[in-house]
Amino acid sequence: MAKKKKTEGKVKGKSKEVVEKTIKKEKIEGCPLGACGDKKLIAYGAIGIIVILSLLYLLSGNSSSPGTITSTTTITPEVTTTTIATEQPPVTTNPVVGNGSGAENIHLIVLNDERCAECDITMVLGQLKTMFTELSVTELDYGSDEGKDLYTELGIDYLPALLFDDSVKSSDGYSNIENYLEPKGKYHSLNIGAGFDPNAEICDNGIDDNGDGIADCEDPKCASKLICNKDAIVECAKQYDIEADTIIFYHSTGCSWCKTMMPGVENLEKEGYDFYWAEGSDAESMKVIDKCIREYMTADGVPQFICMKNGDIHVGAFTDANRNMDEAALKKFADDCIAS
Repeated sequence: MAKKKKTEGKVKGKSKEVVEKTIKKEKIEGCPLGACGDKKLIAYGAIGIIVILSLLYLLSGNSSSPGTITSTTTITPEVTTTTIATEQPPVTTNPVVGNGSGAENIHLIVLNDERCAECDITMVLGQLKTMFTELSVTELDYGSDEGKDLYTELGIDYLPALLFDDSVKSSDGYSNIENYLEPKGKYHSLNIGAGFDPNAEICDNGIDDNGDGIADCEDPKCASKLICNKDAIVECAKQYDIEADTIIFYHSTGCSWCKTMMPGVENLEKEGYDFYWAEGSDAESMKVIDKCIREYMTADGVPQFICMKNGDIHVGAFTDANRNMDEAALKKFADDCIAS
């Protein structure tokens, strides 16, 4: 049994496996922030959950089998990263707000980038089409001349960008999104918390994305990415005085499964294991999640147990066949983390 010095702050990290990102997604009980009572998760990092999510994201994650976390791909609000956590059990479906229709078509331009694997906004468009029955959508890719020109002309920072023209103001559903629109030239940009920078280097696509003559891991800008640097998470965590052997306990105070796991975490701390308690509404601990770990996470549910040393992430609670806390399984995860 490996023992670790207890840390008061609670965090640690490292990632040993490189190109594969070593991150494991487990199917276990978890607790979604919204369903458990917490309405915001300061992160996505940043980034709390805001009303726009209930308007734009339809969570259809009801699991037919207990103990399975079903997560949907979402675009988190805000650059700092706010996350939606899916829970087992149960997952509720956000209601569709508004069903506005106008006499004339409502025009929407979607500026996206086909290189971005996380930029699928099918669900968002589905919700908008429910709100605006006369919605007419034009899709542009950043890789096209027209897309690049529009991106530059409007001073857009991140994609995807959803750009309504003035026709949206005549719709009955306008009031549902009015507070989330910001002017961009002659358009009204819907704030969905987009975070993809089309001018940044993508470190694993074999392309020189930022035009500096160096592609992927050869580009110094990729030095902080786990796919190019096995110690990327650990090096990031050192900024927050976190040691490599610490396990992050990512949780929410309103999550019942998180509460189930707390005694097990405390018991292991008494044995000398190091845990960093990253609570979803605590801005300081969320800095660690958002700056060092968020991009490697495969799900947004809580609880999660993150080994910063090897990059493994266990999503959900450690439970036995009777759905009781399995402290032995948690301990094994901690031992495997330390030994890696």
